[in-house]
Amino acid sequence: MGLTLVIPVYNEQAVIGRCLDHVAAQSRPVDECLIVDNNCTDSTVAIAQSYSDRLPIRIVKEAKPGVLWAREAGFAAASHEVLGRIDADTFIDRHWARRGIGYLDDNPDVVALSGYAYSHDAPFDRRSRSAVRGAAMKAVRARREAPPATTMFGANMMVRKDAWRAARAEQVRAVGTHEDHDLYWAMRGLGMDVRQLPALLAGVSVRRFAMSLRSNLTYAIAGVRTAWLHGQKRVAAAGMAVLPVQMIYVAVLQVLIRPYDPVTGTWRPFRNAWSERMSPVHGEPAGSECSQP
Repeated sequence: MGLTLVIPVYNEQAVIGRCLDHVAAQSRPVDECLIVDNNCTDSTVAIAQSYSDRLPIRIVKEAKPGVLWAREAGFAAASHEVLGRIDADTFIDRHWARRGIGYLDDNPDVVALSGYAYSHDAPFDRRSRSAVRGAAMKAVRARREAPPATTMFGANMMVRKDAWRAARAEQVRAVGTHEDHDLYWAMRGLGMDVRQLPALLAGVSVRRFAMSLRSNLTYAIAGVRTAWLHGQKRVAAAGMAVLPVQMIYVAVLQVLIRPYDPVTGTWRPFRNAWSERMSPVHGEPAGSECSQP
């Protein structure tokens, strides 16, 4: 099966190069790499184009702002049967494409995969990477079956294109929802089999946790709202019940993350080393999330 990798971007010049380095290093090359330009005003697109000698890069433009519309534009423009989806600050494991495609090829009834993730830009990233990779590789060696997924993670997932097409009409696309959760619940509503594959490994950014508590609360509520609008009232109720614990967790993480500069590897109390970026929550205004400096 062919693999199209879709990467929505909005002013990601600080990280897109390292992201594409990991894509270019795949043991099973991607067949197409679509960079979806969601109104970039920096050098993100130029950096991506500079990889055309190493990757089958194609630039797709989507003027309507938001991760949802950028993802949809990329998926619609894809040339191959399997759609990979990551963020511009996702660093996929060397065997990411081979393991994901291999699993889908061996399991034709599975329509989508969500992977495991560890942090790559936090002061504790080595410990995080070691723990997640260790758990994933243990599952791989034991030949454990990928369990049913409880959601899909937009920064690290694969979807069959025909399944995405079938589920489009079931998405709610409502303000204050998560586009990846929306697609997951749409697929589940149609009885599709979505799995979590431990071997689908990727490093992701912790920049979400550097944001204000209010922004993190909005982000968490968006997940609850997505489940609720898909009729998953028990899931939504459980999500609301754990919100106070989540916010305490975020507050503790911020003490470690906000003063840490991932570029220099330095940590200084009472500073926030992270700058603003567009929120991934559907319908949220630009400038409500953080990005690396």
